[in-house]
Amino acid sequence: MEKVANNTYRFERKIIIDSHRYKDLIFMFKVNGFSELFPERQICNIYLDDMNNHSFLDNVNGNYKRLKHRIRWYGDLFGLVKQITLEQKIKIGNVGEKNNFKIQKEFEFSRHCTYGQLTRLVRSLLINIKDKVLVDLLYPASINTYTRSYYSDISKKFRITFDKNVKYYSFQNKIKLEKIDKRIIIEIKYDNENDLHASEILKFINFRLGKNSKYVNGAVSVRL
Repeated sequence: MEKVANNTYRFERKIIIDSHRYKDLIFMFKVNGFSELFPERQICNIYLDDMNNHSFLDNVNGNYKRLKHRIRWYGDLFGLVKQITLEQKIKIGNVGEKNNFKIQKEFEFSRHCTYGQLTRLVRSLLINIKDKVLVDLLYPASINTYTRSYYSDISKKFRITFDKNVKYYSFQNKIKLEKIDKRIIIEIKYDNENDLHASEILKFINFRLGKNSKYVNGAVSVRL
């Protein structure tokens, strides 16, 4: 297990647009000096929460301090997964930081996995970081996948991600696709120190900033 910590607080501004505007917006970013960092890829997440749903409620209620945990890997949702990362996201007001715990452990993820089996799987994957994260208090709360592309300006101070084809899954007797969100979720990420320059760099974007949590969206979709 390897920890990679990012202790710089940063902003994550979000914009949600309809899918038909995606290509036009990509073009706008490219014209204004942004370029693709690397090819798009599929992201898979298992969000974790405690039995009292503190992470969910903190987000819904807009609490000033928020803590979120998720298991992440890249590629297909089902099948052999060769490595995962536990991401611990800490949010204070409008800025946040993220601690990553890279876990070099293979496992087979099946669509026939029950909630109990999924809980035991999470425990076994995270057993080596019990001294750093309260693993025994965390339970599977939401599963999603999406395709992400990455862009950056020439200074590398502003990073833009585009998430599309977001899929939310339920998990009781088996893991089942419940909802597909066709909207594009844009995240504009930059360090706290660059906030004064953000409006100048991104002035070509004529969209209103919004609020979006894939964890909350997925949890709500499953409970409906």
